[in-house]
Amino acid sequence: MKEQKECDTNQREILKPGVAFPFAKALVTVNAHLRELYPESEELFDIVLMTNNHAQVEYLRDCLNKLGLSQISIHEEEYISKLHTKILYLTEDPEKAENAINNGHAAAIMFPNDKEDQWSDEGEGPLKCFLEALGNVERKFHAKGKNCPVLTYLMTSRNPVIPGTRALKTLETWGLEITQAFFLSGRPKGPPLKMIRPHIFFDDQKPHIDGARELGMISAHVPYGIGYHKLKGASGAVIDH
Repeated sequence: MKEQKECDTNQREILKPGVAFPFAKALVTVNAHLRELYPESEELFDIVLMTNNHAQVEYLRDCLNKLGLSQISIHEEEYISKLHTKILYLTEDPEKAENAINNGHAAAIMFPNDKEDQWSDEGEGPLKCFLEALGNVERKFHAKGKNCPVLTYLMTSRNPVIPGTRALKTLETWGLEITQAFFLSGRPKGPPLKMIRPHIFFDDQKPHIDGARELGMISAHVPYGIGYHKLKGASGAVIDH
């Protein structure tokens, strides 16, 4: 009884916004703009909160309502195996992110924001399906003569000659229009990140993620590529180069 009482007390406390909250809220805003332009369209971002605890579903739903995110649906973890559409799966669990990628989904590992306030030319990469979906959203806004509220930046440590050009051309074939590209030729990503201040920053190298987190950026590590698999420790922790 005591255990149940403590649980009930905790469940009355509304959860604080997590690290993905600004990104989720931005997607909700984009959906609102899309509904204005295409009232009959069902081609919107479907944002899903996943849980492995069925007993918490109603509690989580109440938290989302009070945070102004009632548009987000809640499903148990097994729901991802039933999805056949283009998705982006964000999780704090490295193993779950890698499993999602192995099953053909775009996925990345979220890291907590410690402050208050990849590109690979080999192969398509695990974010292709999500980037294609963003490209489709861009075209829907442009078809109505509107600027797309989603701004996408390419930031690579490579030079702008062959590797950089190849990356841009690949994105073009996926139908994604890049807002601005940064070819850093080995220079740090911190300065352009501070200028852009993105809702979310994706990278396949852990040091870049750590650097972004030090700047207070919401970051997600994409567990993909030869370096990731070579340097993964026996415990499963990512020690990417």
